[in-house]
Amino acid sequence: MESITQEMEMNKSEFGIQISRGIPHDLPPMPIYDQDINHAPKRKDILSVDEKKTRVAKCTEVFSI
Repeated sequence: MESITQEMEMNKSEFGIQISRGIPHDLPPMPIYDQDINHAPKRKDILSVDEKKTRVAKCTEVFSI
């Protein structure tokens, strides 16, 4: 049990270091869309342009970009 706790602490510290560096320039390749795996259905585009702008504005308030 102790080794799992130590491993989690190491992962937390590594995560903190990686986050503080920001988004890397070299990202991993996009995974291939596998047709054999059951995926969630695509969302319907039911919001108007004004509603979409409002949603984006509310999200940016929450995350303070």
